[in-house]
Amino acid sequence: DRFYQQLSRVSPDSAPYLFPTEQDRLAYWINAYNATVITGVLAHYPIDSVADVKAPPLLFFFPSKSGFFFFQRFRYGGVDTSLYYLEHRVIRARFADPRYHFALNCASSSCPQLAAEPYLPERLDEQLEQATRQFINDPEHVRYDAARNTLHLSAIFKWYRGDFLSWLQKELPDEPVQLSDYISRYVDAQT
Repeated sequence: DRFYQQLSRVSPDSAPYLFPTEQDRLAYWINAYNATVITGVLAHYPIDSVADVKAPPLLFFFPSKSGFFFFQRFRYGGVDTSLYYLEHRVIRARFADPRYHFALNCASSSCPQLAAEPYLPERLDEQLEQATRQFINDPEHVRYDAARNTLHLSAIFKWYRGDFLSWLQKELPDEPVQLSDYISRYVDAQT
């Protein structure tokens, strides 16, 4: 509760002088997202799924998880917004490194694992690298079926395909890129 209260009072938008580097800002927003998901789940506990948090009754036609991610309001630096806005209009819009997708936990079993420690600006690159490798090397998320010559991927790669390919295209501007090129950068040799 105290951590979320801190997030609600100050953010990189409300106090930019406290977050001078991109690592400071990204670490804040990742931690804010994860802490908010936990706060949201606890606010509705007991629930079996974030899909149990419904949209307002007159908006029943919205997708199943919109009650949790779109209609709940949380405060960051004195401004109320949703988890949807935080993910898509802040994190995805402001930061090019798609490894943050493996640091954001959406309280579902198919999501990346929640880190045991907060993301720290001075260790952010190392922590994002570790989260990415852990996700990609988990056969629940990425698996190659050699008999069928098929790569099975988490929905994260479908939903955010453009984020991964845009980043990779900047790294390899003269080459055609595909998701397997991004994934192969993080596959452990023994996998």
